[in-house]
Amino acid sequence: MLLDSDGNVVATAVTNEDGYYLFDNLAYGTYTILINTMTLPAEKQGNPAYDPDGGNDNLSVISIDATNPHDRDQDFAYFTMAPKPTPVATIAVVAQFASIDFNKTVSAPVITLVGSRMIEYTLTYTNSGNAPAQNVSIVETVPTHTTFDQANSDAGWNCPNASGAGVVCTFEVGTIAPNTTGSVTFVAVVNPFVDDTVMQIVNNANVVADLGAGLGVSGAAAASQTVQIQRPTSLELSAQPQFDHFIRLPFVVQ
Repeated sequence: MLLDSDGNVVATAVTNEDGYYLFDNLAYGTYTILINTMTLPAEKQGNPAYDPDGGNDNLSVISIDATNPHDRDQDFAYFTMAPKPTPVATIAVVAQFASIDFNKTVSAPVITLVGSRMIEYTLTYTNSGNAPAQNVSIVETVPTHTTFDQANSDAGWNCPNASGAGVVCTFEVGTIAPNTTGSVTFVAVVNPFVDDTVMQIVNNANVVADLGAGLGVSGAAAASQTVQIQRPTSLELSAQPQFDHFIRLPFVVQ
């Protein structure tokens, strides 16, 4: 629309397909070009505009006189904004895996070769993950210079009593729930006649498990303990007197 200086509509125009419009045969004077934004294409309505006078209020004031009989710079610009993307739901995926911690302690760090000669190992396992650990088993190897003591160990070890050094014994724990701790005892007896050059007993154990709740993710942990051997003194070895006969001497009073 074209308004005169009093705000009256003096002419209207519709742009062609290229956006051109024309107001002609105008008397000299001051005019306002006003865009009816309701006639804009739907995709341009409400979007930012650029007016010829540098504003964005959809109008421009021009003066037509003898020094400026034509004004061909009244070009209004309207932008087509990209459509707002459709919100996409975000789903947080938390991996579910178990994590096995394994520790071994021993009843005494030093053992003497008298008495029971038993070494009691306590194997402690913890699932510190956020999923169950499945098919958990503990693998023990009977230490060198010892035999397995089934009677004093926890029931469930799959090796026979008195199994010798190097025999592999396993204990099936099964499934361990998250944040759950358990333990099992393994007892070995040191052989009574150990060479004097042997100064310690070393024991190694492992725990293996399915950490991915059936996803094929396996894991293992190991633990070790060393027990020092202390040789008995001569007094400890002599439970009885070191002679088996004696001589009676007569008692004479003088």
